[in-house]
Amino acid sequence: MIVKKLRALEFLMCGILIVFLIVGCAKQKLDPAGIYLAIGGQAYVEIGKDASNNFIIKGTSLFSGLPGLPDYEPEWVVSFKRQKLMLVFKHRTVRTKWESRTYYEFLPSSTTPGDWDLVRQYHWSGASKDIPAEDEISPLENPIPSYLHRVDDRRVVEYFNLVADYAEVYGPGPDFGPKPDVDRLLELASGLLESHPDDLHVRTLYLDALVIQGNHETLESRLTDWKEAYATTDDRLLSKVFRQADNSLHALQLSAAGRNAHDFILKVLGPDTDLATRLELFPDIFDYEEYARPQSSLVLTRIANFLELQIAIKVFRVEAVFLMLQGKREEALKLLAASYHFGQLLNQSNTFIGRLIGGALRLIACKGLEIYALNCCETSDEFQHLWETLEELEPKREVRDIAELLPFPSGEAIKAIKDSEIRLRRTDASFQLLRMATAAKYRFVTQQAFPRSPDEFAPLLPDGPPQDPFTTGPLRFFSDPNLFTCYSIGSDEQDNGATVSYDPTNGIASRGDIIVEIPHEREYPFPRDGVSAASADELRRQFPNGLPVDPFADTRGKPLGITNTTPVYVYSYGPDTDEWEATQAGDRYVPEVHYDPTNGTISPGDLFIAIPR
Repeated sequence: MIVKKLRALEFLMCGILIVFLIVGCAKQKLDPAGIYLAIGGQAYVEIGKDASNNFIIKGTSLFSGLPGLPDYEPEWVVSFKRQKLMLVFKHRTVRTKWESRTYYEFLPSSTTPGDWDLVRQYHWSGASKDIPAEDEISPLENPIPSYLHRVDDRRVVEYFNLVADYAEVYGPGPDFGPKPDVDRLLELASGLLESHPDDLHVRTLYLDALVIQGNHETLESRLTDWKEAYATTDDRLLSKVFRQADNSLHALQLSAAGRNAHDFILKVLGPDTDLATRLELFPDIFDYEEYARPQSSLVLTRIANFLELQIAIKVFRVEAVFLMLQGKREEALKLLAASYHFGQLLNQSNTFIGRLIGGALRLIACKGLEIYALNCCETSDEFQHLWETLEELEPKREVRDIAELLPFPSGEAIKAIKDSEIRLRRTDASFQLLRMATAAKYRFVTQQAFPRSPDEFAPLLPDGPPQDPFTTGPLRFFSDPNLFTCYSIGSDEQDNGATVSYDPTNGIASRGDIIVEIPHEREYPFPRDGVSAASADELRRQFPNGLPVDPFADTRGKPLGITNTTPVYVYSYGPDTDEWEATQAGDRYVPEVHYDPTNGTISPGDLFIAIPR
């Protein structure tokens, strides 16, 4: 009996001990200090403690904003209370003290011990007094699991620091500079993979190293081996990073086959290529049907400098007008069509920013093509030739869903998607209006009258006006005694009767129609054999409506300039947009320095030609 009682007491004590252990473990606080891969391996965060045992943090930006912006002081703030982790990334202007913050709130991962799930993310900017209270920050509709994935391996930090140092030295557009130490990157990634062979986050670093190295054969092998693992993961960020690596494989394979327009652009628009060579070679872009840029998954530190591409296309548009003034119509058409085709290639690219910039390039080129169509085509044959070019520029295949190109559907991302769709539809509308205006002007030249009904847009548009991208119906038109007008109802989806012109500076979805007006007489009567003039007054008499708009003028709508000199020069202010200099000189202004892109994309110099006497 005594033995039984002792055994019962023994069991009771063991039970009490187990309960104490369970309770003790439950009360044990999590320690977030450690090294994490973030956003599916696209960034890293290291959380530590200072001498006072306060949490400190360093790493790369988690979603929006780039460290080191001019006049900005970046700062991380970390707080950890009641097993809830809050990270705040701040950007504060040095002079104005204007501040922007991105809040990230995490809870311990529901699936992976040591990881943290993102449950709330909020961006705020303004004055300090306007900071919202914590309970005003709405949670994510779908929390993102393992947004911070714990690895605790110093090689992660070294990998990201190596890429970050490279980005800081060579700027955000690494296409034209040397790559980082690719051998060391691959060595680090290989070592991490060996230590964590089944970790999908670590695998993304290895894929990234292969992309930067350009090793398409090994990359293809790894993507094949790991495809199922990434396809079945519940982490949509990991899935997107894997798809991005797969897109990069396609780009590298195109390059290996000599069929990638990206390589052509690196050559033609490289920093060592002068303007004359660019103008000569750029029309050869029609030899390429795809632009694919190998993209490191570290997208937040390696962004292509697409601003340079927009400047280049604006330069080409100005130079195309110069060719029209010289009577070199075919060269002008080829240059403008090539510019539009390049925008199309970017529209089909594998990056969100590529899609946006592609639309911008098409819009710039479309205005140049409109100038050509309404002012350089005078005969039926010339319109037929232009039409063949426009039909060649019609979209050949559907582009990918732009939502697939964003990291995750946050509030900012959704707004970016909506805005980008409006921008692309605006560009599509401009191109379809160009086709419609060409068909209308063709009828005027051949029949001495503009269309009065949809069937009179034949033979170029036998089915009548193209569809308006902003509605299910066709583009609209009407004719006055001296003016034919065709238009799209625009992003407000309201027919304003072409009385209000759409202006994106009033808001991307603001009121107004997208309008093309065709006068009976050419607005810019470029002579077939080229312009000649002994004086500025003589040139102005030939162009009573002025010259086409200078896209580099600070004053909106200001035309290309004409000097009061002998010989007469027609000029643009060029990419350095120094209109103020010409304004100060007044009638005495004479362009003296030719713009040369080998001195920098935005460098001193004007675009100009001398008009023969």
